[in-house]
Amino acid sequence: MKLPTDFTPHSLRHTFGTRLGKSGAEAFTIMKLMGHSSVTISQLYVHPTPDTIERAFEKLQAVNEKGRSGAVLLEGLPVNSVEEDAA
Repeated sequence: MKLPTDFTPHSLRHTFGTRLGKSGAEAFTIMKLMGHSSVTISQLYVHPTPDTIERAFEKLQAVNEKGRSGAVLLEGLPVNSVEEDAA
């Protein structure tokens, strides 16, 4: 198999970051995995699609449902404490 003439090892890194973004990874996760010094660079790989936005809402709904059942949420605070502080 012959590599394209414009191929560089950095191409693999760019593909990795792009695929992380397409998978729904947040910019801070991409920053950590790719070793970026700033989230600004990592944001270049994040392109929210309607599907990734829908998945984010599904994850939020799952967290909210677990919270209603008494699960611990946000730095060890029970959901009820968080809701009472917000009121």
